[in-house]
Amino acid sequence: MSAQLRGTAYHEAGHAVATWTLGVKLGTVTIDRDGDALGSATHGRILTRRDIDAFQFGSLDRFTGEANALRQSIIALAGIVAQRRYAPRSVRRWHGRGDRETFNLIADRVVGDDELERKHWYARALRRTERIINDRWPAVESLAHALLKKHTLLGSEALAVIYSVYELPEAEQRRLEKLFKDKG
Repeated sequence: MSAQLRGTAYHEAGHAVATWTLGVKLGTVTIDRDGDALGSATHGRILTRRDIDAFQFGSLDRFTGEANALRQSIIALAGIVAQRRYAPRSVRRWHGRGDRETFNLIADRVVGDDELERKHWYARALRRTERIINDRWPAVESLAHALLKKHTLLGSEALAVIYSVYELPEAEQRRLEKLFKDKG
């Protein structure tokens, strides 16, 4: 198994765990290559058209939009943060290029051209991301190991792996086990 594949597993697991932590619906997580992407972690929509309009027109909904933009930014940064924690030397300049593009698009909407404000936005998002990845590291590791075995996990399968790390009420554990068996 290549070092690149292991790094990709941790990268995608980081995205997935951050998505779950922030209460966003988790979709498929994979370490199978797709074009230029070495893997992907899909999730439900976070930023709405209303959020984007709030930034453009300065409406009162801007605070809700900004909170959603921060959630999207954290998820975008979580892959590279997890990969760097796993193996700092595995990170290359081109890793997470799409994630950086996502972050920059969001930052453009939230702070515009103000470079100082952009630095503050990045620092805030990075601190929150590092805290999430550090606090949830056992889940990142478990999910990365599951991805290395199976390569692609449905959202329900990824959630079952994440939940297996934490103590859950018995009824919830049975429900997840049944869901996992039905999918496998």
